[in-house]
Amino acid sequence: CNAARGGRKKHSFGDLLLDRVYCPFHQELFDASCPAAWEQWLVPGFAATIEAVQEGRLTSAIQEESPGVYSFDMFTHEFCDMLIEEIEHAQQTCRKRLTRPNGMNRYGLVLNQIGLEPAITELQQRYLVPLQGALYPEEGSEADDHHAFIVRYKADEED
Repeated sequence: CNAARGGRKKHSFGDLLLDRVYCPFHQELFDASCPAAWEQWLVPGFAATIEAVQEGRLTSAIQEESPGVYSFDMFTHEFCDMLIEEIEHAQQTCRKRLTRPNGMNRYGLVLNQIGLEPAITELQQRYLVPLQGALYPEEGSEADDHHAFIVRYKADEED
């Protein structure tokens, strides 16, 4: 599967993968614009949880921590480990080319910049938009863009 790249974006940090600057450690993460790829990395029953929420039923898989604040398991440990390894690989191989996700933290990276935008878009549109649309009907059903990034915070590191 190939996800379409292009269209109007609110954020642009470039794409080091397309520019042939970045070589992935886990290529399968970059091929995740196919629905089947995400199904293996989501916790079992996640699709059923989305369906239940869309029907107006909160399941035990989703906790309402505070009014309008929800938590739930989404990714498998395997996926989390692969993503962390990919981020560490990007930091080691092209640190100087990476744009930091915000001005408050220099220990992070924008996932789109290393080529994960098609995969994150698939995740957003197939799984997150239906879930957030059900949980937040007024504002949650029309997400069409993302600024996917990861940051690291440690007590002994300065911003």
